[in-house]
Amino acid sequence: MPRTNKKISRRFSEQIFSKGDLTSIRRLVYSTFLHPGAEKLPTPSWHSAEWFADLVDHFRPAFPDLQVEIQDQLAEDARVVTCLRMRGTQTGPLLGIRASGRATDITGVRVDRLVAGKIAESWLHCRLQQ
Repeated sequence: MPRTNKKISRRFSEQIFSKGDLTSIRRLVYSTFLHPGAEKLPTPSWHSAEWFADLVDHFRPAFPDLQVEIQDQLAEDARVVTCLRMRGTQTGPLLGIRASGRATDITGVRVDRLVAGKIAESWLHCRLQQ
C-alpha cells in the first residue's frame, strides 16, 4: 500500500501541477478534499474535487511553465510525505497581482493522506528560495 500511495501522490504533482491536466483530479482526489491552507481556519474546510480543479485552474495560467520536481518520498500506511521543488515564471495575473515575469523557485514538503486510493487531505509547507 505505501508504494501505491507514493505513485498516486507523485501523479498528483506531475499530472495536475506540472502538466496542468485537470481531468486527472477526479481520478486522484477524493470526493471530499481538505484543501491546503485549511490549518489557518478555525475549523477545517472540506471541498469537492471540482472545487480543487477550479483552484488549480486559477494558479496554472499565472505559471504556465510550472514544473514540480519530486526530490524524495516517504510513505507509511495512508500517509505520503513528498519533498519537492516547484519552479515557474509568473507570466499571468494571480489573485489581483499583475504578471511579474519573475522566475519563482519554491522548495517544500507536502503531506498527503489517502483514502480508497485517492488523496483526501494535502498539506503543503513551502519556502520561496532567494
